[in-house]
Amino acid sequence: MATTVTVIQDIELESTIKVVADGAGLAAATIDISTLSGAAAAGGNLVAITGIKSSCVTPTAAPFGGYTIGWVGGDSAAEMGDGCADWQKIWIPTTGTGNITITPADGSVRFTLILSLRKVRGFAGTAPEYRKVALPRQIF
Repeated sequence: MATTVTVIQDIELESTIKVVADGAGLAAATIDISTLSGAAAAGGNLVAITGIKSSCVTPTAAPFGGYTIGWVGGDSAAEMGDGCADWQKIWIPTTGTGNITITPADGSVRFTLILSLRKVRGFAGTAPEYRKVALPRQIF
């Protein structure tokens, strides 16, 4: 089975993605953000990671173990080691093409990852006219 990607929730400005690796071989996964609802057909879609929940086991004696979350054509966003993590209220913006990669350290890594994403550019509802860009006038 290797690595599977499932969209759990995909609403106007947020998405939740689940990635599972069963340790049956090295298989990086790519989350193509252009497939999320409201994505612009012309591209330029960008997201930010706003939450990471992870449970990971590396049975071999790999030097690092775990897996890396990163951007296609960009930087690594986070390196997740063995154990459990629950990072909420974080903001890791897109670099590179905007697509997200999850790369296990080796083929024996087993993990479940749940990513919370915020759609920040290129999606319906993310243009400035749809956002509150200033506070209402205050009367003194």
